[in-house]
Amino acid sequence: MKEDILVIETENLKEFIQGDPGLKDADEKVLFGIIEKKGLFKARDRVEQDPHYKQVIPYIAMVNEKNEILTLKRLTTQSEKRLHNKISLGVGGHVNNEDSETPLEAFKKGMQREIDEEVEVQLKETPEFLGVIYDNSTNVGQVHLGMAYKVKIEFYGINEKDKFDYTWKRVDELTNEIEAMENWSKFILNKMK
Repeated sequence: MKEDILVIETENLKEFIQGDPGLKDADEKVLFGIIEKKGLFKARDRVEQDPHYKQVIPYIAMVNEKNEILTLKRLTTQSEKRLHNKISLGVGGHVNNEDSETPLEAFKKGMQREIDEEVEVQLKETPEFLGVIYDNSTNVGQVHLGMAYKVKIEFYGINEKDKFDYTWKRVDELTNEIEAMENWSKFILNKMK
């Protein structure tokens, strides 16, 4: 299936993609302005290997009332083979033009759609922006830019049971599993310590 996804030309994100990989402090309003003015929709199959564009991905870490983090293990039934069996501390994914033809509105609606697709939750607060995830150390990271959030939720279950196993863990418990995590989750964990 052809999918047109939200991207920004890499040259428009220079201030966010310098230095070492990680979760970098950033101003959400500045990023929203860039998405609004410079966001484009491009065919996913054309940008998956093209570092001239960054695919903008909302990535949301979810915590419960005990301050435990929803911890997902990606199963081999997922389409993205590069992330099979990795531990993820966030839900999220590509934003596309079916979310909206307007890039910023598409980002906001796409973030909610991704949450609704992956988990059954009630948000207890407005998601807190943690920063930008930049990772040029992997093929996946080179073509994506994460916008990381944390939100407290009421949890009812996961919707994609065929794609994820889940548990709830404290930050100190997760530190022992850092080597099994996808890079973005490592960055989120370091921010939440």
